[in-house]
Amino acid sequence: MKPIIRIGAWAVGVVAATAVIATCGGGTGTSGTQTAIDLASVQTGIEIGSSVFNFCRTTAGLRSAIPSDPVRGKAAWLIRMLELGRGASLRASGNRQSLFDPTKPDDQFGDCGGRITFPSYNHSSGTTTGTVTFDDYCTVDSETGERSIADGNISFVDRGTPSASGPISNSVEANSPNGVTLITQTAGGTQLTAQKLVFTDFLYDVGVPGGSPTASNPDRITLDESRLSDLVTGKTYRQTAFSFTAFDTPSGGTQATFSGRGYRSNGDYYDVSTTTPLTANSSGDLTGGQVTFTGANGSNAVMTLVPGSTPQATMTVNGTPVTNVPSCQ
Repeated sequence: MKPIIRIGAWAVGVVAATAVIATCGGGTGTSGTQTAIDLASVQTGIEIGSSVFNFCRTTAGLRSAIPSDPVRGKAAWLIRMLELGRGASLRASGNRQSLFDPTKPDDQFGDCGGRITFPSYNHSSGTTTGTVTFDDYCTVDSETGERSIADGNISFVDRGTPSASGPISNSVEANSPNGVTLITQTAGGTQLTAQKLVFTDFLYDVGVPGGSPTASNPDRITLDESRLSDLVTGKTYRQTAFSFTAFDTPSGGTQATFSGRGYRSNGDYYDVSTTTPLTANSSGDLTGGQVTFTGANGSNAVMTLVPGSTPQATMTVNGTPVTNVPSCQ
């Protein structure tokens, strides 16, 4: 996976995970007002949030109340969705041409059943329009044997410009109003997680069509609204006005920033933004970054990303470290 794609997936993973955390109680107030963020609510939410991101501690603290699980802690389903789509339809060439091939891809069959299909697929004058369907598409983790089963539809429009070497993407739009679900199971078939993501008005503007994004012309991603639902608990976590920018650095790495707004189930909200840009090296491994969640009366939670190939972060809430989490890897 290219660094720019991987750090984008991790950024979405950060938002998804911490949307859960900041939504799990804490604060009072009426619907539509800014919620308070406190230590108790964050500690409660971390166990849920760890399904898409690892939270950890770098120094000795309380005995871990949450088992370290490297599979559940890889922004798992978000990254897998990108990888699956890329394997089925995205170009693997490094020249940043059209994201989708002009020719309709063949069906892709899962390791343990199901398939990825493209029930609609049309290309004209550099622009590709279609729908990708995950039909109980099942993959197996080569290290643990755990299964991931995806189901749902995503519609897309890849707007491009024709060239002698094929179309070159200028922008990509996508929607999934009915959502995509991902169920994870142990090798023996016991369910671990069940989640569903519904999103509207995803837009990816290519900073330098046919080339690499720069600081003056970065790649930009906006998302009008997304809803991440835990199908086991029945809880839904909403995000709006997500905005993400990223560009390649001279050393071959990536730098990215993002912002957005999250909501508790009662409609109260909090704001999130990168207070220090997310950075990754040429291999796509995170090298740094800090994200701040701001609530009522100056309350806040601050995530500091831990460098490495595993997406993980330490956290403080109103200046107090969160310690009942596993040690950082």
